[in-house]
Amino acid sequence: MDQHPSVAAVQAVARAAASEELSRAVGLEPAAALRQRCEEALAALAGGGAHGGDPRPQLEALYALAKQGVGVAGSPPPAQEENSAESGWNSGALAAEAAANSLAALACGFDDCSSAGATAAALELLEALSLDLDRLAGCLFGGLCRLGARGRKGLDPQEARLLRALQGICVWTLAALGRTVGYARLSPRLLWEWAAGDAAWALVLAKGALATTLEDLADLQVPPGEDDGDFVVPADIRDLQRAVLPAVLGLAAPAVAFGLEEEALAAQDEREASIQQRTARLVRHRAELAVGALSCGMQEVLVPAAAQAGPASGPALASFLECVLQPELAEEPSWASSSAAAAAVAAEARRAGKALAERLRDLNQVIWRLLGEAAASQPLPPGFLQDCASLAEGVAPTFAELRVFLEGCLARGAHEPQQLSLLCILAANAGVEPEDSAARALAVALGELPAEARQAVGQRWGRWRGALHAPQLQPWAAALGQGPPAPAAPKPAPALPASPPELGAAAASPLAPPWLLLPGPAAQPGCVLGPLAREAPPEFCCPLDGQLMMDPVSTPDGHVFDRAALANALDLGSGVCPFTGQALSLEQCARQPELRKRIQVWVRGRRAEGARGKPRLASAVTGPG
Repeated sequence: MDQHPSVAAVQAVARAAASEELSRAVGLEPAAALRQRCEEALAALAGGGAHGGDPRPQLEALYALAKQGVGVAGSPPPAQEENSAESGWNSGALAAEAAANSLAALACGFDDCSSAGATAAALELLEALSLDLDRLAGCLFGGLCRLGARGRKGLDPQEARLLRALQGICVWTLAALGRTVGYARLSPRLLWEWAAGDAAWALVLAKGALATTLEDLADLQVPPGEDDGDFVVPADIRDLQRAVLPAVLGLAAPAVAFGLEEEALAAQDEREASIQQRTARLVRHRAELAVGALSCGMQEVLVPAAAQAGPASGPALASFLECVLQPELAEEPSWASSSAAAAAVAAEARRAGKALAERLRDLNQVIWRLLGEAAASQPLPPGFLQDCASLAEGVAPTFAELRVFLEGCLARGAHEPQQLSLLCILAANAGVEPEDSAARALAVALGELPAEARQAVGQRWGRWRGALHAPQLQPWAAALGQGPPAPAAPKPAPALPASPPELGAAAASPLAPPWLLLPGPAAQPGCVLGPLAREAPPEFCCPLDGQLMMDPVSTPDGHVFDRAALANALDLGSGVCPFTGQALSLEQCARQPELRKRIQVWVRGRRAEGARGKPRLASAVTGPG
């Protein structure tokens, strides 16, 4: 009989559990409990039942292993001897690898869930697993964001090992979800429900999986699906990536923002929420996605992943970016005047969009090259030109990429007045005039229009409700032989709400990133990552980025930072302390194991206090979106 696909992963966990290194890292009792779960899982797998029988006993044993593996990785370190702080930190990578492999064992067990009953049982286990994974949220966030931001070449071997293990946790978590429901049904709604409606948590999980494809697979020395000594890589990794990417790009859709409430409201004769309230809620949802992307650096992985996927992903990327940037909020919307809360939402979303647009400008060539390829290789999908025209206001293409985009659109037959009007708005938002070489093809197309069609192009500008650099549109009006577009009536801008006091020192620090100055959203029931930095004691947060410290270190001057965040600052600051301006190296900074333990104890206690309900995965699988 063929060996069950979960066996290799369980054996990898067993090897880690039997090592002295793991016992030193997590303590004797947790390591012994993990060994016991491995023995129980191997016994269940050897007992059969997955091939023709009831797979539930095996799945329950594999879930118990995964629960213990995740618990081991998320446990506070035991009391360390003074000289063992470094070895204790290094052993954390082994604990993360054990967690990744325990999740791999469970995901491989879901391969046999072909019957409706087995699928239902698997979904129940996944719902319970989502709660178990909450304890790793802070660790995954800190590790993937801070270590990933430095790039592989800037990491020492243990940091690189830890980063790969954390990515493995994300990969196998989403693989378990995708294998249970089928990758074709790994929808934005399902990802959102799994992440408890927490934008940062959903994006962190997705980033870990997408980054694995972009960075790690090229360095593997064994075929995918085999144990490479660190963690088992799924053989269907590329199928997983193809499913995760559109799931992320669909997170800004109204069906995700309103969830199951949308179905209930649609069945009512009168909706309880007003249009203004629902609009504000959608804007807030998209602002949270923008802040989540900023905080975890998602754009650095998402844009290259979309480019790697090819032109077919271009329209979805344009739609997602336009939604989260919300450039139309540059002018105060009418709904924002309905209440002070609505005005605050609009202001928050505006700031979040501007901060994310700044980061995306470093990727504008990649973005617009992909959009140009999409325009040239397929019929223009509905809404694509509108999204691109609005996107150009915040993330403008280079002249070269704009020329390729315009020529591609025109080659695909974009000669109708509505299409040409949108291309003119796109060019205006990019700061390009008809005389510029980048827009020559568009200027020629406009010049060939009959008078009636030219007039129709100008009339459609008056219907545009998106972002617009109006002065830049005047040369295009002149090219059509028309007067300048009528300017919109100016609207008074409301006063921006003050930053909330709970942001504390992070908001006041001149080094704080711009998104930390955003008012934090009201705590949503069940949010995983969102409340951690807002509610953490100030001494648990790094003053450089305002996030929880995963690996606190102290400088000779007594300043405490997260080690990875400090490494980034030292790289950017040419090796000087960001607070004192004096020469500083990581080797001069002592790790703080006791502070790290206090932080992890606080995170676990915070999770117990704010325990959320299980996600409704079955409803998300069958629902729209």
